[in-house]
Amino acid sequence: MRKRGLNLVRLRLWVDPYSVKGEPFGGGSNDLERVIALAQRSRALNLPWLLDLHYSDFWADPGKQHTPRAWLGKSDAELEAMLHDYSAAVMQRLREAGVPPQMVQVGNELNNGMLWPQGRLHRREEAEFDRLAHLLKAAIAGIRAGSDRGITPRLMLHLAEGGDEAQCLRWFKAMQARDVPFDLVGLSFYSYWHGSLDDLSRTMNSLATQIRRQLLVVETAYGHDTVNQDAVRNAFGEREAVRGGFAATPEGQLAFLAALRAAIAAVPDRLGLGFVYWEPGWIRVPGDSWASHAGMAFLGIDEPLGNGWENQALFDREGRGLPALAAFAQTR
Repeated sequence: MRKRGLNLVRLRLWVDPYSVKGEPFGGGSNDLERVIALAQRSRALNLPWLLDLHYSDFWADPGKQHTPRAWLGKSDAELEAMLHDYSAAVMQRLREAGVPPQMVQVGNELNNGMLWPQGRLHRREEAEFDRLAHLLKAAIAGIRAGSDRGITPRLMLHLAEGGDEAQCLRWFKAMQARDVPFDLVGLSFYSYWHGSLDDLSRTMNSLATQIRRQLLVVETAYGHDTVNQDAVRNAFGEREAVRGGFAATPEGQLAFLAALRAAIAAVPDRLGLGFVYWEPGWIRVPGDSWASHAGMAFLGIDEPLGNGWENQALFDREGRGLPALAAFAQTR
């Protein structure tokens, strides 16, 4: 993919993605040592990378932001201290391993807050935004403390639902009003979930003119077909193909990315930086799954193992590159 124009790698980090019996949660089981190994591969290819701090033992998104088990039951002050110290320790370990990230995403899809219940945005009350801002400031202070002096990575705050202009504006304005320091706006945008590309453009343009930060669409994807190969329902099926606005074909996948790239390029003052595809290489292979049985038990669900994303990869089921890879050659 680097040869096709890819110029940034995004790696998620979970705090402790294992059961109390030591069973891996799956989905890569991205603990710190795993992330270091992947970052070293990125460095070997001279690719900068973005660290995605979930601040959870497993997947974090608008529907779930589980506080790490080791941090449960703490007071607000204790939780802030643990968040700071963990962030500092991660950055120091990465620095010692010779792979400091160029960007750090402080939390993942924080529309509804982080570290529930203490950091949850339940009713969108001012006191809840205050609490979230305190947590983010603690994390950011830790990131800075653990970084090389004078070489702090660029800091990103990340929301899902990139087509919701009002929600995104309110959230980022709330963080700016509370003096939360950040350099980059990150958005997730899936056109079959989050609205049209016109909706995304309105959000990006409003954020550019009112928040005045550079912007990345840090998660996006589209299906190249609607075929399902296992017992797990694909995230992109016939219904999503209708909603998404583009054909569910290899050519339609490329057309979506080309239109997305054009929308980002049109953001005022060249504040649109580009996009990160999620997850380009996740084709179906025996035994792969977004979560192991232990990981599902941690989340309180019971589903078959399998891959619900293989038809949105940028490679076909035999691992051959699809036309959509050409979209990377034209990004900044």
